[in-house]
Formats: sequence, structure tokens, C-alpha cells
Amino acid sequence: MPIQQMLLGAGGKTDPKYIDDYWSTAHYEGDGQSSRTVNNGIDFSSGKGMVFIVASTGEHDPYIFSTEAKNSNGSSKGLRGTWSNGYNNYNSYCTLTSTGITVNNNNVVNQNGSRYIAHFFKAEKGFFDIVTYTGNESTRTISHGLGTNIGQMWIKRTDGDHAWFCYHKDSTTANGHNLNIATSNAQQNSSQSDWNLSGFTTQTFGLGSNSSINGTGNEYIAFIWSDGSDASWGEDKDEAIIKCGTYTGNGSSNRDSPLTVNIGFEPSFCLFKTPDTTGDWLMQNTINGWGTVMSREDQRYRINKYSNTNQGATGSNYYSMIYQSGFKPVANINGNNTKYVYMAIRRMGQKPITSGSECFASMTATASVNNVPEGSYAVPTDMTDKNRTGDLFLEKRTNSSNDWYLGSRISHGYRTPTNKDDGWSSDSMWDLGSNYGFGKTYNQYHKGMCWARAHGFMDVQHYEGSSSDQTVNHDLGVVPDLIWLKGSGSTNTLVTGPVIDNDWSSCLNLGTRNGSSDLNKSTRGIQSHNWSGSVNPTATQVSLKGSTNANQWKWANAPYGVDHQMILWKQIDGVFKMGTYTGNGSNYWGIGINCGFTSGSRWVLIKKMTQYTDMDWWMTCREYGFNVQSSPSWSNSNLIRLNRENTLDGSDNIINQNSGFRAKDDLNYSGDKYFYMAIAT
Repeated sequence: MPIQQMLLGAGGKTDPKYIDDYWSTAHYEGDGQSSRTVNNGIDFSSGKGMVFIVASTGEHDPYIFSTEAKNSNGSSKGLRGTWSNGYNNYNSYCTLTSTGITVNNNNVVNQNGSRYIAHFFKAEKGFFDIVTYTGNESTRTISHGLGTNIGQMWIKRTDGDHAWFCYHKDSTTANGHNLNIATSNAQQNSSQSDWNLSGFTTQTFGLGSNSSINGTGNEYIAFIWSDGSDASWGEDKDEAIIKCGTYTGNGSSNRDSPLTVNIGFEPSFCLFKTPDTTGDWLMQNTINGWGTVMSREDQRYRINKYSNTNQGATGSNYYSMIYQSGFKPVANINGNNTKYVYMAIRRMGQKPITSGSECFASMTATASVNNVPEGSYAVPTDMTDKNRTGDLFLEKRTNSSNDWYLGSRISHGYRTPTNKDDGWSSDSMWDLGSNYGFGKTYNQYHKGMCWARAHGFMDVQHYEGSSSDQTVNHDLGVVPDLIWLKGSGSTNTLVTGPVIDNDWSSCLNLGTRNGSSDLNKSTRGIQSHNWSGSVNPTATQVSLKGSTNANQWKWANAPYGVDHQMILWKQIDGVFKMGTYTGNGSNYWGIGINCGFTSGSRWVLIKKMTQYTDMDWWMTCREYGFNVQSSPSWSNSNLIRLNRENTLDGSDNIINQNSGFRAKDDLNYSGDKYFYMAIAT
């Protein structure tokens, strides 16, 4: 019998598993209405799952709702994360659905004007499980479905009052050890038989005879997370998505010399606790500004939440930063010689992109929406319903001469103009504190765009420049076709890759139209000195030569280095296409560019690469009226220049067609060569 049939017959799962189907974080603002949906594509209609909701503003206790205890109307019974009470009916407060959750009019999870962070967990081997049991006050083992050792577990009595009991593999080393997620207390040692540690295996967990956790006839629920030893996730079935571990702080409170904790992936969420001393349970996630550092004064853009209190979030400390393989704690979670335990979860983006609408969106700002976590720019449900987050953002006021601004979620409150060689700076309007929108107080004259980070499509990485050669790791998972590089010094954005001229030596400049050095030319330049040792970018790394515009070091006597970001792009058949074409001079129907699309383009960016005139970066999208046409007209589409402050241009130089687009007039001079990027509808 073929191996595949044997696996299927034995119940084996042969298709790749992606974190996008089992985990998400949503930041939403309560509206005080009934049947408010908070969707992200997590399907709770089959299998087990849980949502943990904490408030980021106001004084609201955290609550847990699961599929395992329902009211008669299908809504979930709730457990209060800071109380010892058992189930409260909270009738219709929260219902787990096939697309996320529905919340009703109440102060618990939907008070008008209050903001909430919802953490979604769906059960799956190697990640998360939920187990219910009835106590019997005898030493025993209970089955779980992780298929790995347990990393962390929360247990709560549900039919009466009793404290939360928390097990963590790196702190629970005696049968009487227990933490309580409802308090900041250090780990207790009851000297009783709470646990039966010898019963903890990849299939079971062990309970002792203590009535507090195993009382006769009492009902309990256990929320269980893997230790992270299952590395069979992702497209190539070789990645982990969770890690429960420990580290010892080194006492540094300096963001430029943090402790580095390598967990093997870039996290989107982490829960920290010091087990041996008093200390709150600190939660950080990338939706709320947990990112890298683009400035020395960026604390105010980070939302950090203590899960054991009813207080709102705090943004007054760095706490930790993320990087491609883990996190870097400082300050309050980096006490000298202090032990910390954590549970970290990989960021979304494992699942391959299958359509243009789930990886790109263009939006017009809504003047009436002034606050995140929805934001002036509402991200379309085509993205959010598939658990895709906006991770790269572009914005401009299009009816006046305003700068363009480009920024990423990983750099939270910081953005850079694409039409200048300025560095990164902050702006209170540039708020990325939601997965459902971005920005605040923008009016209807502003138009924005966003792209999702995803395996095999687009990745964003932050790094600090060096005077020496350095290697920057990335998460694209494949060899990129194009890279954008931008530093915080006075340099333009560099655009380089083999889609420009068949090798990695070609470079274009996105910024001012002309410059004196090779790296600032508007036309195509030869930039082989960017890559360290002439090593081309790989599926996991980019090697940079020291002290170049792609890897700038600090200026004389400066206390800090230069921050950089690189944006890596990869083509996807039928979804995302990059390349070049040579104009044929036709000014009526133009030249057709077949991108392999079926329903036209959502977004197109074109750059002329020859001569020193008309070398702007011309861009259009559906938000500018770029609709599919079957014949030429005098109003094909509005265009705008990404490298200038100019307003929308009504010239009819581009036509949207099902297979891609047609370029004419200024975008189709005979014999001239053009570079383009395009995303399908």
C-alpha cells in the first residue's frame, strides 16, 4: 500500500498546517450594539477553541470564552480571568462562530468606546488543546491531544469557586508548584499533591489528590499549549509555531544592548511571567505595536497589557522588541539574574497567498473615524476575513502637494517619505494599532494602501547599519525577486533585483528624480558593491557590504547606528507579477503587458529606466478608478507619482485589462525600457 494511503488510513494529516488557521489577535473598539462581529477567518464551527479577551482601555476584567461550555442559545459561558468564580452564563455576551466571534451589548466585551484585544486559539496537534474533566481526588493521568509535551496549562474549576492553577514546564518542578494567572504572586509551593509530574507525557498530564485541582465531583477545564517541539508546520512542514521556555535577565534597561532570546521564529505574541518573584503577567503582540525600534522615543506607540488586572494597557516602557528569530527583553522583564518564563506564538503569514485581494488593499480615508483600533483607513474584509493583516502601509493626500509616507507594522509608529531622501520619523496620525484599519484623523482626501506579509510574497525586516559586512536574516522563505532598502539617514529607497535586469547588480532609485552618486540615480545603476562578498540574496539571508547606502553606519560621534528596513518581494503566478517591457510607441491602444491575470489588475507601479527625462514612478490602483476596459478611451485611469508630492494626474497613459494592463503615451516611448510591479484583482 502506498505510504500516502497508509497515512490517510491511519488518520495522518498530509496537507500543510498553517498558523493562520489556528491563531489570531484582533484589536477592536466596542460599539455597544448587539451582534457585533469580530471576524478573522478562524473557524470555530468544528473542533475546539477559545478566545481570551482583555481590555486595552477602561477598567474591564479579562474573560475567556470557549466552545466547550455553551448557553442554550449557542453563546459561550465565560470565565473571568481575575476571579476565582466558576462559569457565569453571560448570556449572549460572546459567541464563537465559523469566522471569529460575535459580541453583544455589554461592558464585558463590547462597551461603547472601550477597546479590546481578542486572542483566538483553535485546537490542533502541536499547538493547543482544551480538556474538561471531573475530579476524583486520586492521583491520575488525563489524556490530551497535543501530541507533544505540554509547555503551559491553565486549569479552572467551572462549577464553583477556586483559584486558577497554571503549569509551566520551566517553573513547575515539584508537585506542589503552581502559578495563578489572576494574580501577580510568585509561584506557590503548597507542599501538597497538586500535580503528578510523572504523568506528564505527549499524551497525558498528571493530577495529584489535592481537592483544589481534582476535587471529587467537581468540574474543571484545562487550556493546554504545546512546548513547541512540533516543527511540522508551514509550506515545507519544517517550522514550529509556538515556544514555551525560560530565560534569565541580564539587567540591561538600554534598548541598544538588550538580552537576546532566540526562539527560532519571529513572534506575534508573547506572555511573560517571573515565577520566583512578584510580577504581573505581561502580554505583548504585534497588532499593538510590539515591533523593532526605529527611534529612541517610540515607547508611546507600544500597547502592553497585564492580563492579571482589569486596568487598561500601558505604553510607558519598551519591555521587549522582536527580531526575525525571537525577542529582546529590556527593563521590566530583564531583571538581573531574574528568571522569566514565557509562551511565544509565531506571527501569521505561513499560509501562501492565493489572490490579490488577500494580499493588497487600497482605501480612501473616512473623516468621521478618528480613533484606532479601526482607523481612518478601513482594511477590506477580503484581507481580514482570511486572517491577513496589513503589514506594509503607504499613504498620501492626493488632492494637494503632500508627501507620501511608507511604513510597516514591525516599525509601528514610524514612517518615511518615498518622494524624499529623509529618514524615519513619527506622527501621531500614523497609528497602526489595529488589524482592521490604520491611521487616525485622516480625511477623505487621503488615500492609502497596505500589503500583507506572507510566505512567498512579501517580507519586511529591520536591521541596524554597520561599518562591516553583515548578514540580515529574512522570513520570505524563497529567494526574493526584488528588494527595497531604506535607511534612517539621508538616502533614497533603493530598488534592486534580477527582475530589473536579470541579475542582482541593477539598482533603481525611489526618491528624488536625480542624484550624483550611483546609488541615487533615477536611471538604472550598477550596484554590485551592495552585496557582501558578491553573495546574492538567498531564501533566508541577505548579505550586505558595510558602509553602503543599504548598510549605513552611524555618523561621526553619533551614539546610535542607522536603522534600516528591507522589503523583500516574490512573484506569485496569477497574483503578483514584476518585470520589464520595451515600449513600441503606440499611443492609442498601447502595448499589452500580459501578467497572467484573469480579471485585471488591482495595482500597478511603472518606472522608466532609460534616459534622464520622465523617469517618475507612476502608480495607479482601483481606488484611483483603475477599472478593466475592453477598448481605449480618453479617461483610462488616474495616475500618481510615488516619488513626488504631486496630486492625481488624469492623463490616460494606462489601461486595465483582464490579463494585466496596457501602457501608452508616456509609459510607452518607442525603444525605452520600463520596470513594473502589478497585483491582480
